[in-house]
Amino acid sequence: MPYFGGVKMSSTYHLEFEAEGTRYDLVLVRDPYGGWLVVWSVMGWVMRYHGARSNGELKPLTKNINKYDLKNIERFLQEEF
Repeated sequence: MPYFGGVKMSSTYHLEFEAEGTRYDLVLVRDPYGGWLVVWSVMGWVMRYHGARSNGELKPLTKNINKYDLKNIERFLQEEF
């Protein structure tokens, strides 16, 4: 794991994909409490993903999340991550 200013950094991933005409540019960061934090910075959205532990459900941590985008991101994570 990389270090920044003497602090051990968690695992991060940058994902880019398209689904139903929308381009997604996400950052996944390992959550110290389990699972992953999924950030779509362009939209200002933060979500939590626990993978198989939560049946692959993606839980929004911010308001005003479009249900279609949420399903597209959830589907991609279930299939690819």
